[in-house]
Order: sequence, then C-alpha cells, then structure tokens
Amino acid sequence: GNFVVQCLLQNIADKQRIRLVDLVEQHLPELALRTNGCAVICAALEHGDTMDRGILAEMVLEDSDRIVCMADSRHGETFIANLLDVVGDAGCQRLWALLEGNPKFEAVLEQRSQ
Repeated sequence: GNFVVQCLLQNIADKQRIRLVDLVEQHLPELALRTNGCAVICAALEHGDTMDRGILAEMVLEDSDRIVCMADSRHGETFIANLLDVVGDAGCQRLWALLEGNPKFEAVLEQRSQ
C-alpha cells in the first residue's frame, strides 16, 4: 500500500495530491511509527506543494521523539534530506540539536557538503 501512495504523490494532479498530503498530515502520528509510514511521509515531504510541505515539516518538528524514530528508520536518510529541504534555519538547528552524532544525519550532511 505505501508504494501506491508514494506513486500517487508523485503522479496525480495537484488537487488530488493536496488532498492526499492532508490525509498524511491527519495520520502523521500513526504513520511515523511504522517504516512504511515513514516512506509515505518522505514522499509527501518531497512531492507536496510548498505550503503543505512546510506544514508537514512543522508537524514533524513538534515531536522530538518522532524525529529521532524516523531518522533511525530504514528511510532515515531520505527523511532527513527531505526535511532539510523544507525547513528553515530554525528547523535545521533543531534537527542538528536532536540528531548530532546520528550516522544517517552525518551521511546526509556529508553528501550535501560535496
């Protein structure tokens, strides 16, 4: 099911994508706890419109335990990279404070510095 949702986020019309991202936002706490749900959140952060991506990023940043859990998941590097693409300076500082020393966070930062 998560692959279908990811494909939809990549390929459906804007109006439908906005509705689908809204559903991701509504179910964020449950999705964040599961590996497949993390993949869906990553896709929403990557393919949602600018406003929805910002809202979703802010929702993720509200819960430090959620951030750490998602960063440690199988999709952690993608999650971190997509989140860094969306958040401003304050969000980047928050991620740095929460994830400093996390190998996936370090890998994303190293990739971005090259």
